Amino acid sequence: MAGLKYDKIVKYVIRAKCEGPLHIGSSIGGKEDVLIHPVDKSPFIQASSIAGVFRSYVEECMDIKAEVLFGADHLDNDKSTTEQQSRIRFMDGIFDLSSVKMELRPHVKIDRKTGSVSADKFSGQKFNMEYVGEGAEFTTAFYLYVDTKETQFLEDAVKEMLGAMKAGLLQFGAKKSSGAGKIIPVSVKERSFLMSKEQDRKEWFEEESPSDTAYEEVIHKLPEVTDRKNKYTVVIKGKTEGAILVKGLSVSEFGEGAPNSENIRNAKSEYIVPGSSFRGSIRSQMEKISTYLGKGFLIDDSFGKAGENDEEGYAGNLIFEDTIIGNRKENDAVDLRYRIHIDKFTGGVFQQGLFAEKNAFGDMELEIHIADRNHPDATLGLLLFAVRDLACKVVTLGSGFATGKGFMDISEIVVSSHDKKAKITYQENVQIEDDANMIQNAMAALKEVSQ
Repeated sequence: MAGLKYDKIVKYVIRAKCEGPLHIGSSIGGKEDVLIHPVDKSPFIQASSIAGVFRSYVEECMDIKAEVLFGADHLDNDKSTTEQQSRIRFMDGIFDLSSVKMELRPHVKIDRKTGSVSADKFSGQKFNMEYVGEGAEFTTAFYLYVDTKETQFLEDAVKEMLGAMKAGLLQFGAKKSSGAGKIIPVSVKERSFLMSKEQDRKEWFEEESPSDTAYEEVIHKLPEVTDRKNKYTVVIKGKTEGAILVKGLSVSEFGEGAPNSENIRNAKSEYIVPGSSFRGSIRSQMEKISTYLGKGFLIDDSFGKAGENDEEGYAGNLIFEDTIIGNRKENDAVDLRYRIHIDKFTGGVFQQGLFAEKNAFGDMELEIHIADRNHPDATLGLLLFAVRDLACKVVTLGSGFATGKGFMDISEIVVSSHDKKAKITYQENVQIEDDANMIQNAMAALKEVSQ
């Protein structure tokens, strides 16, 4: 903190929980493992990761320069490097082990040139990724160092950051485009120390284990922050036409009469379509449509582009949330479906070729967000074409297309942008309500956009 002038320190203690799966990668184990604290032996989020998420939000959505809070290196007039000190110091977020349930989800690496599973022997065709499951809670803290002359300005900025977290607008870790990493606070406590007062200096020195009464709960005082990161939200409401099967890595039952495979579940044992699976199905159809329209560059805009360095790669503007399938108890009671494994060379049944599947069914509400970057209007137009094909049963979810699985009966598609809404209803006839011309403008943008 050398060179930083301050006479007040504000400490914020945050208790937060995962609203979905979270993956913070490990540098010690495999790249698919979560990061484990070397002392506490529990999953944790590094302070640098927490700082990076908050800084990114300030840069994208707030009216102050991120350097004011987070500091920066820059060149002064004589071209020598000077440093603007950060006014925030973050602490690691350590998970409470009693609240943690781990998930292991399968992923497949696709070769974009062929559209099939990648044959790259170095990257692997299929891999499993470990996640901290929904409902897990962790505690973190950070310190704000201010001059009392600027206290209100900086404290208001910090509360706006925390308000964005409360609104569920911040995502941590990897696989954000598949809906992972959403975290909200359940408690935000605050305490100030005035360095001009001897008693405060003493309490600051001894505050490593303060009593709860020393802090004020301020979560109810955080400002209501609207979503400025996302321009559109698309919600698809419907139900499975028959069965759906997005295969998980394991089954919940064992022994005689147990299925050989069942639909993937989350940490709460709910049957789901993971955001990654939904994303893969929609991406495949959007690629076909964009190629036909001669707008292939929109795929990188929509789904992001990997690069060897930060300048070459960039994030896409589509985020797909996990979707719960129907009612858990009803799906638990679903009868097994038995199938046989056919030898394609002989046409006969493999020895011990009988296997059982446990499918899922029920109402579904699929949710997609479009960030306000990378041609969002044209992205919406292209996405709506793919979603139309889902409603027309050209696109399916999960496995088993050839055996009638994965089809959806869509009842309506709702597009919202802040206070504006449009709706496409599928009844006997397709009806479109678009008073704000959002759908019309999206289709016009898709037609006119160029690289």
